Amino acid sequence: MNDQVRIPDFFRNFQECSPEAARRGQDERGLRMAGKYAGQVEYVREAFEYFEGEWILPRELQNSHVILYLHGGGYVAGNLCYARGLGTALAVKNNCRVFSVGYRLAPEHPYPAALQDSLTAFFFLTGEGIAPQNIVLAGESSGGGLALGLALKIRDLGVPGPGGVVAVSPWTDLTLKGASFQENAGKDPSLNQTVLDYYACLYTDDRKNPYVSPLFGDLKDFPPALLLAGGNEILLSDSRDFYQRLKEEGGKVQLHIAPGMWHAYILYGGRRSEEDHQIIRNFINNLDTKKDSAAE
Repeated sequence: MNDQVRIPDFFRNFQECSPEAARRGQDERGLRMAGKYAGQVEYVREAFEYFEGEWILPRELQNSHVILYLHGGGYVAGNLCYARGLGTALAVKNNCRVFSVGYRLAPEHPYPAALQDSLTAFFFLTGEGIAPQNIVLAGESSGGGLALGLALKIRDLGVPGPGGVVAVSPWTDLTLKGASFQENAGKDPSLNQTVLDYYACLYTDDRKNPYVSPLFGDLKDFPPALLLAGGNEILLSDSRDFYQRLKEEGGKVQLHIAPGMWHAYILYGGRRSEEDHQIIRNFINNLDTKKDSAAE
């Protein structure tokens, strides 16, 4: 590993496959991560018909952008407790408001529940008077894939879309055909193909649906996107392939790959995570001067 961060015991729960075990582990991890920023934010809940959302409001508000944050967890784990982890970090690091979505989970609520709830949250923000171009969709892992799928859905509805999308280790291809499953086999301690296949089965029976696997979508007129991934993660191809497809469609996209790092490593702190938070901050602050780039 190129970072001094210890990989947490949470991964043992996640790799058990059981949604219940993964949910327990993620909730604990999210609250622990949010605790590092105690006193720097305020949390305000919002109730919707099928789910709850939560405002994460930094004490120092300096940025007019609002991040619509969609947590990861394979579409079967994670709630607002877990989402407080990265959501709080995003609010503090970017000095902006974050709205976190506690979308419904599979297997109790398979596709399209997560997408519907995320879309409801987007329209809630615009209904609150927030200009669509000032909204940044963000998420990690399945939440990153959901953010990309949500951008496609908003575009297909023909309504003004978000200013940009930030996807950390996004799951963009639920068919699990990426080359990195073989290339990085045994290198990524956070995920395995068996778990992902199980969770994909719980979530959908149409893995090539572009709102489920945005890699298979029509990427024309896609908003500016920032992709971050670990060089050792088995989902690395999901970022690389989506980046290539978006470039081919003339999209504005950045890809940053952290050598030696695992899936969604930004959740666990350390030097590389801080570097990536700076990359995210620069991307959000410069959305009006978007540029294409790739970095490894």
